[in-house]
Amino acid sequence: MGIVISGLGHSASLAVNIASVGRWRLLRAEEKQFPDGEEYVRLRGSLRGADLYIVNSLYPPNDETLACLIAADAARSLGARRVTLIAPYLAYMRQDKRFRAGEAVSSRTVAGLISDRFDRLITIDPHLHRYKSLSEIYSIPTRVLHADKAIADWIGRKVKLPVLVGPDSESRQWVSQVAGLCDAPFGVMRKKRFSSTKVKSSGLDAKLVRGRDVLVLDDIISSGHTMAGVIEQALKLGAATAAGVGVHGLFVPGARKLLKGAGASRVVTCNTVANPTARIDIAPLIARAIGEDSK
Repeated sequence: MGIVISGLGHSASLAVNIASVGRWRLLRAEEKQFPDGEEYVRLRGSLRGADLYIVNSLYPPNDETLACLIAADAARSLGARRVTLIAPYLAYMRQDKRFRAGEAVSSRTVAGLISDRFDRLITIDPHLHRYKSLSEIYSIPTRVLHADKAIADWIGRKVKLPVLVGPDSESRQWVSQVAGLCDAPFGVMRKKRFSSTKVKSSGLDAKLVRGRDVLVLDDIISSGHTMAGVIEQALKLGAATAAGVGVHGLFVPGARKLLKGAGASRVVTCNTVANPTARIDIAPLIARAIGEDSK
């Protein structure tokens, strides 16, 4: 039967775009919740002998992860030859260590569940902090794609005098890569975290940002506190404008309001997670990976 694409949750529209780019068959999925909150999934079409790619960003993490596992089991029972999870945003990567006695290392738990039910995993810029690669916790073949070129292309089209700023030392390699692709200067700050919502970044060079359009780059925008602090500093140091750019826009309640209050001229993310800021399309990136994977 060949390649079949199916999207779950808020990633259904992304699946449509991927199928369109690759000219593959799109299989619609029906989802709902029973009155008691249990997940219902129906794959509406034949899967006998299919190479199925289930597209679903795992956000919100609990509902979407469970829906993926249920869909994978259904696909197997319906005769799919191979089932691959495309999780543009890969949840459950935060808890990568037992910090206190008795803590669950949930990244390993969820990796085990996904590995048990899928043949492959494709994701975009996962939050690899203490893990060098996904193969440390996933027992299936994994492929990591990068949104740097898509972001650089957007910057090249939309921003006149960009200067890129990374909020911490961990962002240096990624920010420098994007800066090189769009031929823009960049700087990296130092960050100290006091809690999940209280952080302080320092070390921004006034000469670098004065009169420029500052773009604060981060892989995940969740609470927005880190990005808001950098935006405020850039504007105080004379930046013409300051905006936020992220790969994955999670935006917990109040995050967008916080960024607007900090003076962000705009906030833009990739459509790895569906939200109003998702203006950078990564469907072609994923479609290219599927094409290469199927050869």
